[in-house]
Amino acid sequence: MMKTHLVFAVCLLIFGQTSYAAETIVIGLAGPTQIERGYRIGQRLTEELSKRISIPIELIPLPAQRARVWFKEGRIHAELSRIAAYQEYFPTAIRVEEPIGSMTFYVYTLSHDFKVNGWESLRPYKIVTLRGLVYIDQFLENHDTFSVTDTLQAIEFLKKNGQISILPIRS
Repeated sequence: MMKTHLVFAVCLLIFGQTSYAAETIVIGLAGPTQIERGYRIGQRLTEELSKRISIPIELIPLPAQRARVWFKEGRIHAELSRIAAYQEYFPTAIRVEEPIGSMTFYVYTLSHDFKVNGWESLRPYKIVTLRGLVYIDQFLENHDTFSVTDTLQAIEFLKKNGQISILPIRS
């Protein structure tokens, strides 16, 4: 009986690995749409990775909040671009130490005399942000924020309300 269990376990390991290898890895990219530069860079990166490991990879652009939810639910296997603090919110996420990119933050406002001097200088203002981005939770925790799904909504909010808008622009 023990021999039967051992043979079954070995077969499961061999054939299980083979069937897993044929599975497509689904990676979410929070933020950019398919027409944006950040997505195209991510697409080239995942294509190269797919070639090197001989496993198909599908890159899906998602709003940041949906990417968080889908990752937690197991609907995607990984996220391509998140800040280091993301692991504090999702301890099961394994962070790759090598940075694959950087993000520069710009502050957009209708006021011409507005001066930015770090995150704290934004405290007196209402800030519209993109929902689900971890840096918002980390850097603007005690600020007056209003979240929207995408950049276009943030710009519309800025135009209608004359408020300060923080938008991540990938460099």
